[in-house]
Amino acid sequence: RGDHCFSVAAMTEAVQQQLEGQIDELRDLLRRNIFDQDEIRHIIRRRKAFEYALRRRQTRKEDFLAYIQYELHVEALRKKRKLALNLQKKNTPSEFAIIKRVHALFKRALQKFKGDVRLWNQYFQFCRTSGGNKALGKAFATAVQYNPREPGLWVNAAKWEFEENVNINAARSETKRRRNMVPKKTHPQHTHTH
Repeated sequence: RGDHCFSVAAMTEAVQQQLEGQIDELRDLLRRNIFDQDEIRHIIRRRKAFEYALRRRQTRKEDFLAYIQYELHVEALRKKRKLALNLQKKNTPSEFAIIKRVHALFKRALQKFKGDVRLWNQYFQFCRTSGGNKALGKAFATAVQYNPREPGLWVNAAKWEFEENVNINAARSETKRRRNMVPKKTHPQHTHTH
């Protein structure tokens, strides 16, 4: 019973620290009139509930995805209101906080669900749509490190290096590494490193 009390106290402290790290962002959103006091309270309540869900003994992928979806909704609303208020793009605490949080949430999820190729692909897509080219490169490298026998990941990594990152040598390197890691019968027929 003592261990349970300790784990609940540790969980509460971890959630509190996570929320305290968002104070500057939330104050900025309020100061710039992007969200009002009630909306900020609602955001805090929702984030707190999500953080507790992610710290359960049996964390589910769906909990991460729901939190990510919520944050993307808040970000879309923030952008819409910022535009309506004709606020200039400034380097304020709230400007990139939500996008950074979504990256962090994906990373936390992928630490727990390393072998989930679908989740990796969702993160790759988020990196592309949020302009996270550097994060996308790191994500591909990490994905193939955790899933060396997944040919689709290797192909996507090489394709990205060749077509989007315009790094032919890295694309060739990815293809060679894939050939050494993936059994011959699972090799895709086409590569982009002629």
